[in-house]
Amino acid sequence: MKRMRTCIACRREGEKDDFFRIARMSDGSVILDAKGNGAGRGAYVCSSECFESARAKNRFPRVLRGSCPESALDEISASIVLYERS
Repeated sequence: MKRMRTCIACRREGEKDDFFRIARMSDGSVILDAKGNGAGRGAYVCSSECFESARAKNRFPRVLRGSCPESALDEISASIVLYERS
C-alpha cells in the first residue's frame, strides 16, 4: 500500500507523484525536491496556488521546522510554475 501525502495548504490527499516536495536540508537551505526522494524535512503542495497560499499563511517555517528564506521561496515558486507549464 502506498503512503498518501497531504497538501499543507488545501489538505488534499494523494500519491507522492501528484505533489511538489519542498525540503529543508541539513544545512538549512530550502529547495524544491524535484525527484521527491532527497534527504531533509519535507512539505508537500499540489499546485502553485497552494504553494502561494501556504506561503501567505507562513506554513513553511512550521512544517519544515526552521526558517525559510524569502529568496529560496521565490525560486521555488518560479520553478513550480515552470513545471506546471510543461
